[in-house]
Amino acid sequence: MAVRLPAIAQRNRTVREFPLDSAATFVHGAAALVDTADGEVVEAGTDPALILGFAEHDAAADPLTTIVLVAVALPTSTFLIEASAALVASDVGKSYGLTKDGTSGVWFLDKAKTGASARALVEEVDLTRALAEISILQTNRQFDQ
Repeated sequence: MAVRLPAIAQRNRTVREFPLDSAATFVHGAAALVDTADGEVVEAGTDPALILGFAEHDAAADPLTTIVLVAVALPTSTFLIEASAALVASDVGKSYGLTKDGTSGVWFLDKAKTGASARALVEEVDLTRALAEISILQTNRQFDQ
Protein backbone atom coordinates (compact mmCIF):
# COMPACT_ATOMS: atom_id res chain seq x y z
CA MET A 1 0.00 0.00 0.00
CA ALA A 2 1.21 3.48 -0.82
CA VAL A 3 1.94 5.95 1.94
CA ARG A 4 -1.18 7.89 2.87
CA LEU A 5 -1.22 11.67 3.02
CA PRO A 6 -2.44 13.33 6.23
CA ALA A 7 -5.65 15.37 6.23
CA ILE A 8 -4.86 18.93 5.14
CA ALA A 9 -6.82 22.00 6.22
CA GLN A 10 -8.30 23.68 3.16
CA ARG A 11 -11.00 26.38 3.14
CA ASN A 12 -11.44 28.70 6.12
CA ARG A 13 -8.48 27.17 7.89
CA THR A 14 -8.53 27.81 11.63
CA VAL A 15 -5.60 26.42 13.59
CA ARG A 16 -5.57 26.62 17.37
CA GLU A 17 -3.25 25.51 20.16
CA PHE A 18 -4.52 22.98 22.70
CA PRO A 19 -2.91 21.21 25.65
CA LEU A 20 -1.51 17.87 24.52
CA ASP A 21 -2.16 14.66 26.43
CA SER A 22 1.28 13.48 27.59
CA ALA A 23 0.55 9.90 26.50
CA ALA A 24 -0.57 10.89 22.97
CA THR A 25 1.17 9.15 20.06
CA PHE A 26 -0.92 10.22 17.05
CA VAL A 27 0.49 11.30 13.68
CA HIS A 28 0.02 14.43 11.57
CA GLY A 29 -3.52 14.49 10.20
CA ALA A 30 -5.04 12.39 12.98
CA ALA A 31 -8.65 13.06 13.91
CA ALA A 32 -8.42 14.70 17.31
CA LEU A 33 -10.72 15.68 20.15
CA VAL A 34 -10.51 17.39 23.50
CA ASP A 35 -10.88 14.93 26.37
CA THR A 36 -13.53 16.58 28.54
CA ALA A 37 -12.08 14.97 31.67
CA ASP A 38 -8.81 16.93 31.55
CA GLY A 39 -9.11 19.32 28.58
CA GLU A 40 -6.19 17.76 26.72
CA VAL A 41 -6.17 16.72 23.08
CA VAL A 42 -6.16 13.01 22.30
CA GLU A 43 -6.64 11.03 19.13
CA ALA A 44 -10.24 10.19 18.35
CA GLY A 45 -11.33 6.59 18.70
CA THR A 46 -13.01 4.35 16.14
CA ASP A 47 -16.07 5.98 14.57
CA PRO A 48 -15.68 9.08 16.74
CA ALA A 49 -18.90 10.76 17.79
CA LEU A 50 -17.03 14.05 18.24
CA ILE A 51 -14.18 15.48 16.19
CA LEU A 52 -12.32 18.64 17.16
CA GLY A 53 -10.36 18.64 13.91
CA PHE A 54 -7.13 17.24 12.51
CA ALA A 55 -3.67 17.40 14.11
CA GLU A 56 -1.24 19.68 12.30
CA HIS A 57 1.78 17.64 13.41
CA ASP A 58 2.74 14.37 15.11
CA ALA A 59 2.12 14.29 18.86
CA ALA A 60 5.80 13.48 19.38
CA ALA A 61 7.04 16.20 16.98
CA ASP A 62 8.64 18.15 19.82
CA PRO A 63 9.13 16.27 23.09
CA LEU A 64 9.58 19.56 24.97
CA THR A 65 6.17 20.96 24.10
CA THR A 66 2.91 20.36 25.89
CA ILE A 67 0.73 21.78 23.11
CA VAL A 68 -0.59 20.55 19.80
CA LEU A 69 -1.81 22.55 16.84
CA VAL A 70 -5.17 21.40 15.52
CA ALA A 71 -6.95 22.53 12.36
CA VAL A 72 -10.38 22.93 13.93
CA ALA A 73 -13.51 21.60 12.22
CA LEU A 74 -15.84 24.60 12.12
CA PRO A 75 -19.04 25.00 10.09
CA THR A 76 -17.14 26.58 7.18
CA SER A 77 -13.92 24.54 7.44
CA THR A 78 -12.93 21.93 4.87
CA PHE A 79 -10.10 19.42 4.69
CA LEU A 80 -8.42 17.52 1.87
CA ILE A 81 -8.23 13.80 2.60
CA GLU A 82 -7.64 10.53 0.78
CA ALA A 83 -10.44 8.01 0.38
CA SER A 84 -10.59 4.25 0.83
CA ALA A 85 -11.81 3.73 -2.74
CA ALA A 86 -11.74 5.62 -6.01
CA LEU A 87 -13.58 8.92 -5.90
CA VAL A 88 -16.21 9.78 -8.50
CA ALA A 89 -18.02 13.02 -9.22
CA SER A 90 -21.23 11.64 -7.71
CA ASP A 91 -19.51 11.38 -4.28
CA VAL A 92 -20.09 15.14 -3.86
CA GLY A 93 -22.91 15.64 -1.37
CA LYS A 94 -22.55 12.18 0.17
CA SER A 95 -21.51 11.46 3.75
CA TYR A 96 -18.95 8.84 4.73
CA GLY A 97 -17.08 7.75 7.83
CA LEU A 98 -13.47 8.27 8.83
CA THR A 99 -11.05 5.45 9.57
CA LYS A 100 -7.49 5.26 10.87
CA ASP A 101 -5.04 3.28 8.73
CA GLY A 102 -3.70 0.51 10.94
CA THR A 103 -0.20 0.68 9.45
CA SER A 104 0.55 4.39 9.05
CA GLY A 105 -1.87 5.82 11.63
CA VAL A 106 -3.16 8.29 9.03
CA TRP A 107 -6.92 8.88 8.85
CA PHE A 108 -8.85 8.59 5.57
CA LEU A 109 -12.39 8.95 4.24
CA ASP A 110 -13.97 5.50 4.44
CA LYS A 111 -16.50 5.08 1.63
CA ALA A 112 -17.72 1.81 3.18
CA LYS A 113 -19.04 3.70 6.22
CA THR A 114 -22.38 5.36 5.54
CA GLY A 115 -25.58 6.09 7.46
CA ALA A 116 -25.03 6.18 11.22
CA SER A 117 -21.25 5.73 10.73
CA ALA A 118 -20.89 8.83 8.53
CA ARG A 119 -18.84 11.70 9.99
CA ALA A 120 -17.84 13.75 6.93
CA LEU A 121 -19.64 15.37 4.01
CA VAL A 122 -17.90 15.36 0.63
CA GLU A 123 -17.91 18.97 -0.57
CA GLU A 124 -15.73 18.51 -3.68
CA VAL A 125 -13.60 15.84 -5.30
CA ASP A 126 -10.24 16.26 -7.00
CA LEU A 127 -10.21 13.32 -9.37
CA THR A 128 -6.73 14.17 -10.66
CA ARG A 129 -5.11 13.97 -7.23
CA ALA A 130 -7.64 11.43 -5.84
CA LEU A 131 -8.54 13.66 -2.88
CA ALA A 132 -11.88 14.53 -1.32
CA GLU A 133 -12.57 17.95 0.16
CA ILE A 134 -14.70 17.26 3.22
CA SER A 135 -16.38 19.04 6.08
CA ILE A 136 -17.22 17.41 9.40
CA LEU A 137 -20.94 16.87 9.92
CA GLN A 138 -22.51 19.33 12.37
CA THR A 139 -23.54 16.58 14.80
CA ASN A 140 -19.94 15.36 14.96
CA ARG A 141 -18.10 18.69 15.38
CA GLN A 142 -16.85 19.06 18.94
CA PHE A 143 -16.93 22.87 18.70
CA ASP A 144 -18.82 25.11 16.32
CA GLN A 145 -17.00 28.39 17.05
